[in-house]
Amino acid sequence: MKKKSFNIFLISLIFLFIYFIFTHKTLITSSIINSSKLFFYKVFPSLFPMFILSSMLISLNTPYYLSKIIKSKKISPLSIYILFLSLISGTPSNAYIVNELIEKKYIDSKTGSFLLTFSFFTNPFFLLNMLSILFPNEIIIKIIIAHYLPNFILMFFTPLKNTISLSPEEINYSSIIPNAIKKSLTTLLTILGTIVFFNILILLIPSKYIFLSGFLEITNGLNLLPTFNIALNIKAYLALAYLSFGGISIIMQIKSILNDTNTPITPFLKSRIYHIILSFLILSLTGV
Repeated sequence: MKKKSFNIFLISLIFLFIYFIFTHKTLITSSIINSSKLFFYKVFPSLFPMFILSSMLISLNTPYYLSKIIKSKKISPLSIYILFLSLISGTPSNAYIVNELIEKKYIDSKTGSFLLTFSFFTNPFFLLNMLSILFPNEIIIKIIIAHYLPNFILMFFTPLKNTISLSPEEINYSSIIPNAIKKSLTTLLTILGTIVFFNILILLIPSKYIFLSGFLEITNGLNLLPTFNIALNIKAYLALAYLSFGGISIIMQIKSILNDTNTPITPFLKSRIYHIILSFLILSLTGV
C-alpha cells in the first residue's frame, strides 16, 4: 500500500513538473542553461581528471601494491586509498572509485558500502570557490575542518579490518586510458542530468522554504545563502549542513554510479546523520 501511494505521489509530481515546464518555459530554459554552465565550469573540470586518474590507478593494481606496503591490522589499505583519493577529488568520486574496486573484484558490495560512509568529501577547489563568496577566510577554514574531520573519525571508530586478499590483475596497457575516459564520460553525463533535474525541481519550492534547496542540490543552496536574512554564524552552520548531508542530487548520483553493483546505500545514508552531528560539534568547538 505504501509503495502504491508513493507511486501515485511520483506520478502526480511528474504531471506537476510537465505543467510547470509548459507554463514557465523561459524560467526552465534559463535553469537548464545555468545548470549546464555550473557543470562545465565547476563540476567537470574538477571531476573528469580525477575520474580518469583513479580508474588508471586501479587498473595499474595500486590497491594491491598498497596492501603490500601497509601492514596495519586495524586499518585496511583500501580505507587509506579511497580516503586519500576522495579527499583530493571530492564526491561523487568516492562512489566511482568504490564502483571500480567492486568491478575489479578487489572488494564486495558490502565492503563498498562501508567505504562510502567515511569518504564523503566536497571537492576542495569547489568548496573554496563557493565559501569565499560567503565567509571570511577564518570561518572558511573552520568550516572545511568541520566538514573533513568527521570522515577520519568515522573511519577510525568503525575500521575495516585488513582481511581482504588482494592479487594483481593482468594489465592491458593499451586500453587503460581509453577505458578510463569512456567510463568517466558516461558517469559525468549522468551527473549532468541529475544536476539539471534537481535545479529545475528547486524552482517549485516556495520562497519561504527556499533554505531547503541546499538539501536538494548543494550548489544552489550555497548560491542562495547570501540572500538569507540570518546571522553569519547561522549561515555557517547551514552551509555545513548542506555539505555534510550532500544533497539528494549527489546521493542520487552516487546511487546511479553504483546501480549495477547492488551496493547497499543505507549505511551511507545513516553516516550522513553522524557526519552532520560531528561537524556541528567540531564547528561549535572552534567558536563559530
